[in-house]
Amino acid sequence: MNSFSNEIRNAMIWTVLAAGMLCGQLAFSVKASPETVKRTINIKERVESDRNAVKLKDFVINKGMLSDEELEFDIVEVSEKREKTLSLVDLACVLQNYNSLMNVQLRGPSYITVRRLKSSEHLDRARREIADYIKGNPPWNDWEVDVLLNSNDELLLSKAGEFSKLEVKSYSSSKMLGTVAFRIILYDMDGRQKDILAINPVIQRKVDVIVAADSLQKGQIIRKGDLKTAPMWIDGSSRDMILDEADCIGKEVAKKVNSGEFIRTSDVLMPVCAKKGDIIWVECISGALSVRVAATVLENGRLGDFIKVRNNSSQKVIDVELTEEKTARKRI
Repeated sequence: MNSFSNEIRNAMIWTVLAAGMLCGQLAFSVKASPETVKRTINIKERVESDRNAVKLKDFVINKGMLSDEELEFDIVEVSEKREKTLSLVDLACVLQNYNSLMNVQLRGPSYITVRRLKSSEHLDRARREIADYIKGNPPWNDWEVDVLLNSNDELLLSKAGEFSKLEVKSYSSSKMLGTVAFRIILYDMDGRQKDILAINPVIQRKVDVIVAADSLQKGQIIRKGDLKTAPMWIDGSSRDMILDEADCIGKEVAKKVNSGEFIRTSDVLMPVCAKKGDIIWVECISGALSVRVAATVLENGRLGDFIKVRNNSSQKVIDVELTEEKTARKRI
């Protein structure tokens, strides 16, 4: 590619990236296979490193989204004497140099502060021991989890410096994923307590979530062959992801889902069980007694809906609950 073509390409990249900054989030990708699940990388606001060459792993919060090789990619050089400010646009441009990151989406602050530390030996050890504690204790020891310290957590641990022993104490809380509070007790080289720190790491769990094996059209009834699974790191904010295919099979697609996309709870509806004018069976229950009567549907309804029907014998209009196709229940 000649220099003029390079200039045109770079100008186009900058235009697209600058537009993304207006929304506080930057995304870039190449044309990928329809089955490619795009990765979203969360970027820190402050980066601290003990190396001249600051690597991608120093910028990323959710490191589990990247391979070991990608985490070691060089991003920027920084001297010990001064800090450097890098925009999210600048970072995106650097990542364009790595083919495996061309379909990655960035999410983070507009500007990132990069600072050189004298050594990260003690910080690395603290990170490792905190992660080992969490991964080795219930309920996390039964899951595959990733522990993500935020910039403030790392700053506190970095300032604490050298320590002989570290203890992790969890607060009494029912929250196990997402941002979870812990108390860190540090001891000096003589075994005396030197610091008590409050940190709030993000704990993510790796699970298989349901994705579309092929494109699903609005109104389509989902079959087993329409689904497959893909691994994903989830936290407390990922409750709309579907983990069990039984929660999809037999349901109706609410809006188009492209091949390879995650299927969310908002993407599926209960199937229509009765339409206006249909004749259905209604099971009338009173205590241990039950009787079935035929009724005419007066409005469309989905599984679990309460709809109005007219008893074909008495002509009385009653509310019933749809329990399956053309079948309903009425408790008296």
